[in-house]
Amino acid sequence: MQQSFFDLVALAATARGTADAPLRQADLDASMLTRAVGTLGEFPSPYWAVGRENCDAAELASLDCIGDDGTPLPLLADLARGDVVVSSIPVPMQIRPPSNFHWRSDPYRVNAEGNPNALNPGVDLRLAYWMARYLRTAP
Repeated sequence: MQQSFFDLVALAATARGTADAPLRQADLDASMLTRAVGTLGEFPSPYWAVGRENCDAAELASLDCIGDDGTPLPLLADLARGDVVVSSIPVPMQIRPPSNFHWRSDPYRVNAEGNPNALNPGVDLRLAYWMARYLRTAP
């Protein structure tokens, strides 16, 4: 789902790290770590809460959308929680609508209102960033 935080939690769990024992390097999944770090690299910086409209009214009506970066976003006919339009695939991080904490937001949401005068705190990025740094250098 291109949710770095969850990839990193799963990675740490599969490496069998505990409060009493370090991670086992042999059990670290390098492809999962690469995928998580790749998604983190797509975060915008600075992180202003500017709204995002990947799909215009015609695209919403046809359920066939092309995201701002050219990514095809096939839309679902049913609305998701909060009566929002969602894609059947995760929206890439670089064109995902703004959120003050991405790991609790719907990665399939295509459009969202924003506040161009607000700066998101970026705690979601910092949390996953430091987890990734630790996992890349874990003993």
